[in-house]
Amino acid sequence: MIDKPNEQLYRLYPTPQKIQQLPNLFKHTQNTDVAEGGTVSEADAADFLFSCNASHPDTLRIYQSLDYIEDNATVFHACYLSAVANAEIKNSVVLGHFVLPPACLQKEIRRKIGSFIWEQEESLIEKRDEVTSNEINTFKENSELATENEKESPESQTGEGPDRGISGSSAPRVPGASELSVRGVNLTFTSNPLELMFASCMGMATVVTAPLCTVSLISKEVLLRMHSVGICGSDVHYWQHGRIGDFIVKKPMVLGHEASGTVVKVGSSVKHLKPGDRVAIEPGAPRETDEFCKVGRYNLSPTIFFCATPPDDGSLCRFYKHNASFCYKLPDGITFEEGALIEPLSVGIHACRRGGVSLGNKVFVCGAGPVGLVTLIVAKAMGAAAVVVTDLSTSRLSKAKEVGADFILQISQESPQEIASKVEGLLGCKPEVTIECTGAESAIQAGIYATRSGGTLVLVGLGAEMTSVPLVHAAIREVDIKGVFRYCNTWPMAISMLASKSVNVKPLVTHRFPLEKALEAFETSRKGVGLKVMLKCDPSDQDP
Repeated sequence: MIDKPNEQLYRLYPTPQKIQQLPNLFKHTQNTDVAEGGTVSEADAADFLFSCNASHPDTLRIYQSLDYIEDNATVFHACYLSAVANAEIKNSVVLGHFVLPPACLQKEIRRKIGSFIWEQEESLIEKRDEVTSNEINTFKENSELATENEKESPESQTGEGPDRGISGSSAPRVPGASELSVRGVNLTFTSNPLELMFASCMGMATVVTAPLCTVSLISKEVLLRMHSVGICGSDVHYWQHGRIGDFIVKKPMVLGHEASGTVVKVGSSVKHLKPGDRVAIEPGAPRETDEFCKVGRYNLSPTIFFCATPPDDGSLCRFYKHNASFCYKLPDGITFEEGALIEPLSVGIHACRRGGVSLGNKVFVCGAGPVGLVTLIVAKAMGAAAVVVTDLSTSRLSKAKEVGADFILQISQESPQEIASKVEGLLGCKPEVTIECTGAESAIQAGIYATRSGGTLVLVGLGAEMTSVPLVHAAIREVDIKGVFRYCNTWPMAISMLASKSVNVKPLVTHRFPLEKALEAFETSRKGVGLKVMLKCDPSDQDP
C-alpha cells in the first residue's frame, strides 16, 4: 500500500476533546492527549496511517499510489463515518486523513457504528444532501472565518499546522459534502479519488479536501490524473452568480471544463486508451442516443452530461473519471495546456463552421477575449483572407494582432452603424461572415449592420435574454443569423490543427497557478488581469 514502508508516518491519537464529540469511537485513546495529531510510529505498526495535514508528502504518496487508485487501500475521513450522523452531530469533526488496508479494521468499525455512509440507503443520503439556507450561511461564515484565519494565524504564512489542508488554509465544511462521498466520480461533489478540488455554491467557493473510499469505473469510463485546467468565463460566472440562464447551482459544484490529463485506469470495454496516455477531455458526453445525437448534433441534447454545468461536476481536481469516448489521445508534440485549450478552440471551430468561413473570406470578429481570439485563429487557419477584430481593451487588441489579426479596431463611443462603417473601411468591403463573441447588444447591432447582404452573423457570446436588434435590416438583406451552443465533433479537427502547427494557442495562456491557489486564480480571471488563466492540478508536474 505504501511505496516506502520504512518511512515514518503518524499514528492517530485524537485529543480527549475531539473524542467526546464522537461517542464510542476510538475511546481506547482517551488517555492520550497529543495536540499535534499523534505520535510517530513505523508504518507497519500504525493502526491508522495519516499525516498531520493533507499536504504532508506521506499522505500525498498514499493518495497518488496505484494501490490506492486501484482500490487496494481504503481511505476514509472521520466526517464520512455514520457515527457522526448517529450521534446527531451537525458539523463533522475533522480528526485527520486515515488510510486502512481493506480487511484490516473495517469489520471492527462496522460493529461500533453499524454501517458506513456509503453503505446506507440512497434515500437517506439524498435527504441529507439537501442544502438548506442555514447550511449555506454556515458555509459562508466558515469560508469568511478561514479567510480571517489565513490573515491572522502565523501558521498561514508557512502552510504548516495540524489542521491545515492542502490549500494551505483550513477548509470549511461544505454543505452536503460528507454525505456525497462515493456516488461516481464525475457525478458527485466529494467523490473524486483526490485530496483537493475547487468547488462553488451560491456565489461562494473554496478549495476542498475530500478523500474517497472506492473508485469504481463502468466499462466505458477512464480514470484520469488531471494536469491542466483552464478557467472559463462560465466558471467565473457560476462562482459569482450561481447561475447562467436556466442552469442554476443548487448545491456545491466542482468547477472546470477546459481540461487535460493522463489515463490512470481504463474500464473493461475501453480499447483505444491505456494507462499513461495523455488525453484532452471533451466535457460534453451524451447520456442517451436521442434525436440530436442521431443527426450528429449531440451538443443540443437536453440530457447531455457537461462538466461544471449544474448539476454535473467539473474536472478541476486531482483525479477525475469521464466517458472514454470523449477523451482524445494527444500526439507527443501537443502539450497538456494545448490539450486543455482544445475546449475553447472548439468553440472557435464550431463558430467558423456555423458561419461557413472558407478560403478568401473577409471576417469580422467582435471581441478579443479568449473566445474571440480562438475564433480569429481558426478563421485564419480555415483560409480567411482578412480578419478584423474589435474590442474595448488595447491590451487584448494587441494580443489579437500578435496571434494573426489583419486589422484591429478599438471601440469607444461609436454607434453600431459607425462601427460597421469602420469595419468596411478596413476590409475594403463588408465581411461575408461576422462572429459576435461578446453578447453585448451594441455589438450584435453592429454585426447586423456590418455583414454583407447574403452573409452570415454567428452569435457566440451570451448576453441579456432580451435584446433590441435591427431585424428588418437583416431580413431585407438576407443576413442569416445563427446561434452557437458549445460545439460538437470538433476535437479531432482541433488536434489536427495543433499537431500540424496550423494554429498556435500557446500565447493565450498568461497566468498559471497550482490547484492549491485556485481562489487566487479565479480572482485573477474575474478581474480581467489575464487572458487565459491555467490551473495546474498535478503537484509533481507543473510544466505546460
